[in-house]
Amino acid sequence: MWKQEFEPRGPQGPDDREPQAANLGRLVAVAVAAAAALAFASLMPGPLVAPVMRDLLLVSAFGAVAAAALRREPLFAPAVTAWDQAALLLLLSLLLGFCVDPAAVAETLRDLDAGIAAGINAGIDPGVDPGHAPEIPVAAGGAPA
Repeated sequence: MWKQEFEPRGPQGPDDREPQAANLGRLVAVAVAAAAALAFASLMPGPLVAPVMRDLLLVSAFGAVAAAALRREPLFAPAVTAWDQAALLLLLSLLLGFCVDPAAVAETLRDLDAGIAAGINAGIDPGVDPGHAPEIPVAAGGAPA
């Protein structure tokens, strides 16, 4: 048989497999962080989704910076590091900042504040004025009829 030459930079070389797996892992972590931020932000009213997601991605970026600093990862490396992960999360956060409508956010927060003050979130029917709530008939023993 013939002797195969070992090409470390070729498609079968060990140097190409490990960094790709590490790179993929870091990029998957960014995608998971973005998906989790979207999942939590989607619980908010419509105009608040972008600002909440922006803030969650910013917190995730700070977490990636802390992880990179604690692991003492090099700032410039051939593979994707936690520093790169933090940069991607920060970029996503900054891009979402451009999607925020401050007027709509302020209006939504005013509406939520008014709703809380009126007792809507406490289980009272929004169609009923809290000062004029219907009375619940009570039986002689004190239990509702």
